[in-house]
This record gives sequence, structure tokens and C-alpha cells, in this order.
Amino acid sequence: MKTWMTGLLAALAVAGMSGGAAAQEMRPQLTLDNASTIRDACLAFADERDMVIAVAVYDDAGRLMTFAAMDGLATAIADVAMWKGKSAATYRFTSEETANWGGAAPGLAVWGGGVPFAMADETPLGGVGVSGADTQDDIDCAEAGIAAAGLTPRGTDGGQQD
Repeated sequence: MKTWMTGLLAALAVAGMSGGAAAQEMRPQLTLDNASTIRDACLAFADERDMVIAVAVYDDAGRLMTFAAMDGLATAIADVAMWKGKSAATYRFTSEETANWGGAAPGLAVWGGGVPFAMADETPLGGVGVSGADTQDDIDCAEAGIAAAGLTPRGTDGGQQD
């Protein structure tokens, strides 16, 4: 019995070291540094234009990475920014586009201001939500933050390639 068990353990160790069929690829992920750059650039964009906004940045899995609300902003507006950002991150479509879907899927934002973003090669990294200004200003703010981090906003096609 002992010889059999030793052989089994040795075989498992070799299989584990070789990578085997169960190996997983590393996928790029949003860093806190990039998320903070998006947040801070968006806040600067808003401040330069006398806008009072909230900004929420999510990773591709829909986890909140960073959030800020400018002084004097209503709590509900901050909640809307988070709703838009999470929708953009998890559905991978702008909230301006999902507003046209006519549905009530869980977490689906229906006001513009949520923008998904990706690496230059279209690998999705997350989404940013901005609320508190006019819709186009919210979108422009989100896109300014994304650009400052050297990332690419994803369009209404969710970044899908034809």
C-alpha cells in the first residue's frame, strides 16, 4: 500500500509541475493606480468646468476599485454614478447604449455616463460611472479619465469584433 501511495503522490507532483491541461492564463487586470488616475482626472475635468460630480471606477468583474463624490453632491447622485459604472463594467456597453435596450436587467443603467474601458488591444478592464452634470458632460468626464490612464473607452458595441 505504501509503494502504491508513493507512486500516486509522485505522479500528481509531476502533473502539477508540468502545467497540465488545468493551467490557466493570466489576464490583464485594472490596477488601483490606473483606477485612481481615472478618478482623479475625471475630478479635475469636472473642477475645471465647475461641475459637481461623483465618479466610480469598477474592474471588469464589477468590483468597486475607487470612488469619489465632490462636496455638496446629493447622496442619490453618488449612487447613480456607482450604478452607471458597474453597469458599464459588467455589461461592457456604455450606459447610453443600455438605456436603449428597454429592459430591466439586474444592475442595467439606463442613463448615459457609464463608460466601459479596455486596453488598446480591446481587452476589457472595467467601467467608470459619472453622475451629477448633464449627460454629455458625464460622458466626457468619464472619457477624460479613461484617456488620462492611457486606456481606451469602449463603444456601444461592447468592444465586440465583427
